[in-house]
Amino acid sequence: MTLYTRDAWWHDLNKLREKTDALYVKLGRDIWQTTAEKMIELRGWSVKESALIPILQELQVYYVPKRMIPGPMFVFPEYDAAGRVTRAQTKPLHTLFGETKYYTLGVKKELFLGPVWLGNTDATLAKILEMGFVILVEGPFDLIAARIVAPDLPIMSSLTKSIGDQHEAYLKILGIKRLCLLFDNEVSEAGETSMKILRHVLGKRGLKVEIMPPCPGGDPAYALKSPRTKKALHEVLYHCVDE
Repeated sequence: MTLYTRDAWWHDLNKLREKTDALYVKLGRDIWQTTAEKMIELRGWSVKESALIPILQELQVYYVPKRMIPGPMFVFPEYDAAGRVTRAQTKPLHTLFGETKYYTLGVKKELFLGPVWLGNTDATLAKILEMGFVILVEGPFDLIAARIVAPDLPIMSSLTKSIGDQHEAYLKILGIKRLCLLFDNEVSEAGETSMKILRHVLGKRGLKVEIMPPCPGGDPAYALKSPRTKKALHEVLYHCVDE
C-alpha cells in the first residue's frame, strides 16, 4: 500500500504514458482499440469502437492494463495553458487509492498552469472560435459520450459542476458569446442549482449562459446505453446550435 503515494512514479504523466505504450507493444495490442473496448464494457454503451476511437485519440485518453501498476485504470489527460500534460483525472478500477470514484495524478492544482479543462484540444478551440459558443458537461465520460453524439460541436468539461475565475477568463479570451451548460441531473437538483448560480453570476459579468434541456437518463454517459436515449441526447446537444 505504501506504493500508492503522492511521490509515486506514475505521477509523472509522460513516464506513465511511455510505460503504458511499451506494455501494449509487448502484449501485441492496440492501445486505442483496447481502451475503446474496455470503456464500452465499463459504461454499457450501445456504440461501436469505431465511433469512440477517434475521440480517444484526439483527447489522448487511454487505458492502463491491470498487468501494470497503477492499472487497471482510465487516464484522462489535462492540458495546461502551455499545452503540457502535467495532471490527469483517472478512473481506477480498483480500491488501492481508497474508496474514491476518481483519482488525480500529477502536480497539485495550484501548480497547474491555467484552469483545469478536459477537452481543450486544438480542434475544439478552433470550433469555439468559429461557432462562438461552447457546451460544458460535468465529467470525463460525459464529455466523451457527448463527443460521440455530436462530434462537430465544441464540448469541454471543467470536471466539476462549476467554473472559476480562470475558466471564465480563458473563455472570454476565446471570444465566446454563449456558454451552454449540460450538468448531471440524475441524483438530485445539485446540477440544476449549479447551472442557475453560474447563469446568475456570469450573467452579471457579461457572459450569456444558457441552461440546456434536461439530459436524457440523467447525464450524457448514461444516454449512450440505448439508441433511444442516444437520439434524445443528440437533440439536446443541438438545441444549443438552434438557439
